[in-house]
Amino acid sequence: MSNKAKFTMQTERGLTLIELLVFIVIVGIAATAILGVFGGLTRNSASLLPEKQAQAFAASKLVEIMAEPFATVVSKYNGANTMTFPDTTAVANLPYTVLITAVAATAGSVITSSPAAAIPPADRLLVTVVVTAPNGTVSRLQGIRVR
Repeated sequence: MSNKAKFTMQTERGLTLIELLVFIVIVGIAATAILGVFGGLTRNSASLLPEKQAQAFAASKLVEIMAEPFATVVSKYNGANTMTFPDTTAVANLPYTVLITAVAATAGSVITSSPAAAIPPADRLLVTVVVTAPNGTVSRLQGIRVR
């Protein structure tokens, strides 16, 4: 067999320029689609931030109130409309509005229709914390405080 015959029987390996360009275009389109999905997720998570912060403020204030002695809950918190630090100084420049009520049970309230109804009215309070976020989202948490 001659050298010429051996050369024509060998298979060529490698990519052509056209195949490489098609691969780059396909990968580019896939990357754009994936990054678009991640961009949408981050935009949506940012829009939920005020609501989550309002829920966190309401939960922390309710926990703080429930830890207080029963006798001071009404006098210290009923009608309060500011967030305060534990040393009772107000949190400045907070764009959230807070309203706290700590009142005795009324007919038809959650207290009179729960197991807490067996507790005398003088020994139970319905504590409601309402926090309104700057975007208008309202978070309301209620707790029953008993003596």
